[in-house]
Amino acid sequence: MSDDVSRAAATAAREAREGALVFARIRELHENPIQGHFDLTHLRAVHGYIFQDLPHHQPGIVRDDTGPWIKMRALEGAPGVYEVNYMPDKVEARIAAVLADFGGPDSLKGLALEVAASKLARLYGDLDHAHGFYEGNSRTLREFTRELTLAAGFALDWTGTNVTRESRNYLYSARDIEVISRAFPGLTSETANTPQEHYSTLQLENFRRQLGDHPLEKIIRDGLAPAPVNTITPTGAHQSEPPPAKTADEYWNRVAEKGQASATHAPEQAQASVNQPYKGPILE
Repeated sequence: MSDDVSRAAATAAREAREGALVFARIRELHENPIQGHFDLTHLRAVHGYIFQDLPHHQPGIVRDDTGPWIKMRALEGAPGVYEVNYMPDKVEARIAAVLADFGGPDSLKGLALEVAASKLARLYGDLDHAHGFYEGNSRTLREFTRELTLAAGFALDWTGTNVTRESRNYLYSARDIEVISRAFPGLTSETANTPQEHYSTLQLENFRRQLGDHPLEKIIRDGLAPAPVNTITPTGAHQSEPPPAKTADEYWNRVAEKGQASATHAPEQAQASVNQPYKGPILE
């Protein structure tokens, strides 16, 4: 076996293992969501829980002021890559302000589905642009917004975005429209001055031709519904088994007691999922 083949096999095995671990942790949160105030501490706790088995993802650690933070995106089955520019600095303060301004579940309660979807799309776009973590931002935001809507009396189902290559690419492109629009607010072909601005203008125009206006809002609206009756309390915790959910404060107290970046919970559950790994595609 050649070195390239061996490296590819090792990479595939590592990704499969990581996908299984993350899938297991998200499934645990679906059964027993972390309770909190839907603030920065709560968001960090969700990230820390999901990635607690993968210390190289720095679970629960907010990204430092890094300067330019750019990711090269490659859509499935599409040639080439494109740039996505995230916030370079003041990340923690931005996330705290966005979540404080949003107002938690109370800001969604009683809204029509279309209005709630619009607010959630703006929140997702703001948090995605801030890109608070070194890895795993999208998986964290999907779970965080799922828990947020549950506490507000809605059910937000993201699973439809991971059915086909096309649905995954649609989500990637929809969220990148929101990020690029925030990285270059008000940017048009007439106002673009730098090569990077011209490049981003072309990318936005291309996405909008393909997806139309507000595609992230449409994705969320398609997955949003009133929560089934008697499945949640006013605080968002399940009324029946499993037992009452953890709180964000309890999570970080446990972390501090262990003296590590994130605590490990129910390792036997995660290991069981590694032994019978999730075989679907890994959605970022």
